[in-house]
Amino acid sequence: MIFRKFLAIFLLCAWGQFAGATHFFPPQTYLPEENAQMFENNCGLYKLAYDSGEFLKYKVYYNWTAFWVPAGIATFQVKNNNLENKNLLHIVSEGRSLSSYDWFFKVYDVYESYLDPTNHQPFRFVRNVDENGFTIQQQYTFNAAKNNVKIDHEYKLGELKRSNETIAVEPCIQDMVSALYYARCIDFDSYDKGALIPMQVFVDGEPYDISIKYLGKDQIKTDFGKFNCIKISPQLIVGDIFKEEEGMVIWATDDDNKVPLYVESPLRVGKIKAYLIDYKGLKYDLAALKK
Repeated sequence: MIFRKFLAIFLLCAWGQFAGATHFFPPQTYLPEENAQMFENNCGLYKLAYDSGEFLKYKVYYNWTAFWVPAGIATFQVKNNNLENKNLLHIVSEGRSLSSYDWFFKVYDVYESYLDPTNHQPFRFVRNVDENGFTIQQQYTFNAAKNNVKIDHEYKLGELKRSNETIAVEPCIQDMVSALYYARCIDFDSYDKGALIPMQVFVDGEPYDISIKYLGKDQIKTDFGKFNCIKISPQLIVGDIFKEEEGMVIWATDDDNKVPLYVESPLRVGKIKAYLIDYKGLKYDLAALKK
């Protein structure tokens, strides 16, 4: 349960509002005219903040009463892959409960996103989770040219729930994994503090309109040193995991990588926080690390 809540933070990116938005990439106020077509073709992104070879590892803690308890590990790895004759980036995220926690609730979750590195649009999403015997398998295929998503299959506890369904979506929709990486590519310097940035995410067979609130700049200390950061607050979908629309805060490096360093959020029961504990293969120099 605890790790599922962490994955809801880092993978579902369940940040809700903007149900009436017609474009789901960030509107840039100061966009140079000569770059406007390239900007729109790339779903509002100038460049990727990551590349093949990047590896991030997080430790997740849960607080119920007065104590913080280590609960799980999450890793995110970016690879090159060829799928159906397409050269794609393959992002794999794995979530595991710690062995000391397995007696209570054992978790092993794998989320995968295959996306086009030229425009950050997903092609294939795969989810395989086992949470103390509760299993889910999902596979979705995205067609950016036709603005639809095909539900290849959805299984729950081994039972087929949906298959071969096609859902119409808006341009530039993201899957649960690619949404996190999309957010890392946003140029937050183009926004004023307090700005809301819209996005659409495909979750559990349905599109959701979400937003990110930009909270400005900050500094935090970590085991790696002191960092200049940007702060963002996802606008949450209230439900069985989260108890209010706002409250989660993410600190990411204030440089071209925009690596999430630290996350904290209230839950319906308790609180959760996660720290970056290892990283490799960043695309750019870690300029946010203060010397």
